[in-house]
Amino acid sequence: MAGTDVAPHAWWVANHIAAHERSTLMHYRPLGQTGMHVSTLGLGTMMFGAVGNPDAADCARILHAALDAGINLVDTADMYSAGEAETIVGVALKAR
Repeated sequence: MAGTDVAPHAWWVANHIAAHERSTLMHYRPLGQTGMHVSTLGLGTMMFGAVGNPDAADCARILHAALDAGINLVDTADMYSAGEAETIVGVALKAR
């Protein structure tokens, strides 16, 4: 997005959903009988890394915006950018 250093998705979340509203907007469902609940929306990370977005800081901002919006379901796999997506997600989560 022109004029901002934040990815378009992160910018939209940050600017269109007030912090106090974020947790009330997300819906969750039980994950089988595990006792865990996952958000009805998830973040796919297939384009994190060399195959899509090689800017790890930008990917981290996207992940953090998703978490701030209440998303707790993140799809990643070792085949996404040859494992780079999982590394980006791990580093971003550890830094949080």
